[in-house]
Amino acid sequence: MRMPIADILAAWHIGSMAPINLIVAADEPAIFFASLEDAERWMEPIDVAEGVYSAAFGPAGEPHTVSTDGTSVSIRQTGDAPQPDALRAVILRYLAAIGETAGDDVGLPALLDRCSQSYG
Repeated sequence: MRMPIADILAAWHIGSMAPINLIVAADEPAIFFASLEDAERWMEPIDVAEGVYSAAFGPAGEPHTVSTDGTSVSIRQTGDAPQPDALRAVILRYLAAIGETAGDDVGLPALLDRCSQSYG
């Protein structure tokens, strides 16, 4: 299965040892970033304005907003309650897209570790 170019480019931001600190759902299953700043630099304002990024989460499911002023991208934690089930669904879609499965008993840290390894 071919990896979308966004997945390949986002892999550059993670490396094999960097922790995943932001998970973004987009028109590909997921894009992973080591930092909010990396994501803000990588995302294009036009894509944000057009709604390409449907959700963003911290590693425990903390929801984030992705916005633009037309020139730059801003990502901020919303302060709302974590949504680990929504994040888990995004990660499972990503793993399925790369041909991996995970049992119901696998926690978020282990799932994120598998995602980090797939980019490494």
